[in-house]
Amino acid sequence: MVKKNVSKKNDYFMNKNNLLASIALFGELYTNDKKENLSDILFDFIKGAVSFKERYTLNSTELKDLLSDVYGFSIPESVIRTTVKNRLKNGVTFNNGVYSFDIKTCLDKKNTISEINNINQKQEEIIKRLFEYIKTRDTNSSLTEEKVWEKLRDFIIDSEYSDEYSALISAFIINNNKELNPILNSIKKGLVLYNGLCFSNDISQSGKWNDELTIYLSTEHLFNCMGYNGILFKEVFSDFFSLVREINLSEKKQPRNGIIHLKYLEETKDEIDKFFQAAESIKKGTCIPDLSRPAMMEIINSCKNINDIKLKQARFYADLKTKNIYLKEQSYNTINQDYNIQSLGVIEELKSISNKKNKSFDEDTSLQYLQMFSKINYFRRGFSNLPFEKVRHIYMTENRFALFIAYNINKNTNEYCVPLAKDIDYIITKFWFKLKKGFNNNVLPKNFDVVARAQIVMASRISDSLADYYDKLRDELKEGKLTEEEAIELYALYTNKTLFPEEINSSNIEDT
Repeated sequence: MVKKNVSKKNDYFMNKNNLLASIALFGELYTNDKKENLSDILFDFIKGAVSFKERYTLNSTELKDLLSDVYGFSIPESVIRTTVKNRLKNGVTFNNGVYSFDIKTCLDKKNTISEINNINQKQEEIIKRLFEYIKTRDTNSSLTEEKVWEKLRDFIIDSEYSDEYSALISAFIINNNKELNPILNSIKKGLVLYNGLCFSNDISQSGKWNDELTIYLSTEHLFNCMGYNGILFKEVFSDFFSLVREINLSEKKQPRNGIIHLKYLEETKDEIDKFFQAAESIKKGTCIPDLSRPAMMEIINSCKNINDIKLKQARFYADLKTKNIYLKEQSYNTINQDYNIQSLGVIEELKSISNKKNKSFDEDTSLQYLQMFSKINYFRRGFSNLPFEKVRHIYMTENRFALFIAYNINKNTNEYCVPLAKDIDYIITKFWFKLKKGFNNNVLPKNFDVVARAQIVMASRISDSLADYYDKLRDELKEGKLTEEEAIELYALYTNKTLFPEEINSSNIEDT
């Protein structure tokens, strides 16, 4: 009977889905036990794994493999070595590269395993319900429970993740907000800490940001800054902006304008200017608004005439300056080909990767992003194989195509490689961990809320769908397949479907 129970446990801990439960417990321990030192929690996890597997003598490589086997963790060996070495004589000794753990001390932490098991059981119940939810709404779905588990895990862990089931997962989370929020947000909190351990070059230096960094904001983030895309996007940007301001005000010895600089590229300014020009054309009646762009609808609805739009544009740039967000004026040396990543070969490779993943690929758009990324690469002087704190320049965007390109053009990667572009969730998480903010006495950033993430995903899907409808409507009107009256009627119907993320909730999610 005993052998049977042990076998079940071993089978359970070989399950790769254990990672989410382990991360959730990590977040709960940090929050509830109010521990300020992440290494203390990691050391407790190490002792729990040692006790569970009854392996009390190991080197650092074996410890790394043990954490992977038991919890699904993939923590750098250097972090593990530092964690254990700093606690020598605290239930562990070191000799000839081998750590020896005290059995009694480790047994005290064996309950870590049962706590993870309890969390995992709750997660399995969620997966079963999500599986049934997807089946009732997509009768052609070939997903298994295991695949559903993988997709939910990717949805929570990877802020850039998106596939055909992201909308259904988002709808399920919004529908079951009150019930799911505690456990999903525990995972999100733990993920902030876990990623910090995995990707920080020196966790002992947390609590202060020391390095100069320039963040180039995309058009959507500049609009979010001013609230053009709704309240939720503005709140997320405000959380980011507050962390930047805290870093810049933290040290009197820092330069007058701080060490985190917010700028935007000339290409971004051109896009914004064209946006306001399009708004003027709409007011003139020469074109109809693109319903997929909430910022456009905000500008049109808040301006009575063309002069109002011009005034709004002028105020937009003036308000950016009051927030110390400036146009990047440094010239880019187009002659220097060492940092130029635009080439036919790169485009063909990106196109090939897209085809393998069944994703659409726009060559003209890719060229635009490659031009901007060449600038970022030039500013970095080609150095991307560094921890985030050291890269000095990065482009911040939520555009999935831009993030896809940035991720796939990094050739010489290592464990610290930071793409030329990342999303706001990634950067907020880095700042939050580095500043050692914790979760007890702080108002948490909005992007740590999994339900808010689900609302943003749904709003994005609505915008994508409306963009498709908008293009189809325009084409059919040109081709004479629709009369002007029919087009106006359909356009009015689509207008009623436009929603900001914060407007999506459990009462309207099914209609959405």
